[in-house]
Amino acid sequence: MPNNTPIYGLPYLVGSDRGRNIQQVSEQLALTLDATLAATGNPPLDSDLVSLLQRLGELENQVDELPKEMFVTNRPTSGGQTVAAAWNTLVAAAYGAPAVNEVGAWAGGALTIAEAGVYQLSLNVGYAGVANPIAVQIVRNTTTPDTNVLASAWVPSSATTGTTVIAPLNANDVIRGLAYSSIGTTATAALSLVRLR
Repeated sequence: MPNNTPIYGLPYLVGSDRGRNIQQVSEQLALTLDATLAATGNPPLDSDLVSLLQRLGELENQVDELPKEMFVTNRPTSGGQTVAAAWNTLVAAAYGAPAVNEVGAWAGGALTIAEAGVYQLSLNVGYAGVANPIAVQIVRNTTTPDTNVLASAWVPSSATTGTTVIAPLNANDVIRGLAYSSIGTTATAALSLVRLR
């Protein structure tokens, strides 16, 4: 039957306990190693394990605080919405089907928020054709450009642009994407929201 050192619990065998297939560790060698580790400030293995379990508990608590609600559409690979050379409210045709919707009701390219909170919102729009002046806006409770804008981006010559913002939203707020292109073209869009708290 193996014995253990008092601080680190290192196993050692004494006398007739030594087996043929077990490497022999003398009591004196195990006690010397135990004392050396203690003298150099290494914590006992048991306290390492307790500390590790405490850190894991803290991480579990942080994971519980991570976002739990998301909304994600991907840009469609084909199709999209034809937009005139002006501001356009992006409708369902511009977006791919929602891949995840844990945030609210999605209809016609508008997302109605179910629960108040702080959200990260992102909109990315791609335009078919040559690079031209383009812009996007994420708006709340409107379809009018430059009104209740949560985030916007403008690029003088590109085929894609996007914007991201962190903003407080109320229950029943309606989030929409607006797109502008200086030439009539087809737009595809991706919208995502993550509830941060």
